[in-house]
Amino acid sequence: MKLKKVAAICAKQGAFYLFDEVGGGGELMRQWLGDGRSAYPLSGLPVLDEENLCAMFDIPEKRRKKCILTRKPMPESLDVEDYAKGERALYDEWPTVEHNGYVVKPLSTSDDMLFIQTAYLSPLEDMADYLRGILDAEGISRPILVGQSLGGYVSQVFMTRYPGTASGFVSIDSCSLEREYYTGAELWLLKHTEGMYRSIPWGLLKQWGPRGTAESAYGRRVMAAMMADYTQDEYCALTAHGFRILAQSIEAGPSYALTCPALLLCGEKDGAGSCKRYDRAWSRKTGLPLTWVPGAGHNSNCDQPEIVNQAIETFIKERGEHHGV
Repeated sequence: MKLKKVAAICAKQGAFYLFDEVGGGGELMRQWLGDGRSAYPLSGLPVLDEENLCAMFDIPEKRRKKCILTRKPMPESLDVEDYAKGERALYDEWPTVEHNGYVVKPLSTSDDMLFIQTAYLSPLEDMADYLRGILDAEGISRPILVGQSLGGYVSQVFMTRYPGTASGFVSIDSCSLEREYYTGAELWLLKHTEGMYRSIPWGLLKQWGPRGTAESAYGRRVMAAMMADYTQDEYCALTAHGFRILAQSIEAGPSYALTCPALLLCGEKDGAGSCKRYDRAWSRKTGLPLTWVPGAGHNSNCDQPEIVNQAIETFIKERGEHHGV
């Protein structure tokens, strides 16, 4: 049964029972989700607890108080012995295929199955390589990289692929790519956002998008103008693709630990996912300075350009050795 249907059954009863099926050696073999009357196996998901279960099914705080949310060992009275008899496990990892000297992977889309060169399945790395080409063409050898949101992720990939090139880094409303800051459930959710976006009426989504990313009238106009360039299908596919490649880079990437001076800037009212929590943890773990931009949302450089620009200029003056920004 599809996960959405299982969630609907649980929501109807107001009960989410999460059962851990444990093997003879005490290891967790599988989790099951049910409403207290029936249980359904969860496959291909990270280990869930009550907190990320609420995040996955978007259960608000008020509703949580009215629901039964519990995680416990599988009851002995619940017999699941015959569930997997005669079946074999299939995994998400698809085989690669070599054809005419190229390595390709099957990629499932809403229309068909496509075979894509594996080199094209690493877009953040591609963006970092494009950036390197631009810097070389402009004769910039020791840049200070300033990246907002996705730009911050591209900057981190760039510094990993070309160590020692950047003399500094300013992150604006972006987060660390280090795996340790993210739970398995959060990464799974990042890779499965398209359905959520498509479930929202386009007119409503065009209202929520600007409000969710900016606090100022100017920032919201910028976001609204960007969204107006796309159809609903285009926007949902593009947004989901961005979150998906972010999760894939976090999961597959090497260490993205910074080796140059850096400054973290984050809007006080940033409502994009858990950006504020990630940045707080990033600063606490590494000692990097974190500046909260007052009255700013996720696009703090649009909401408070003077404050952001002043912070960048101060950071540049303190470095002194860069050859370009």
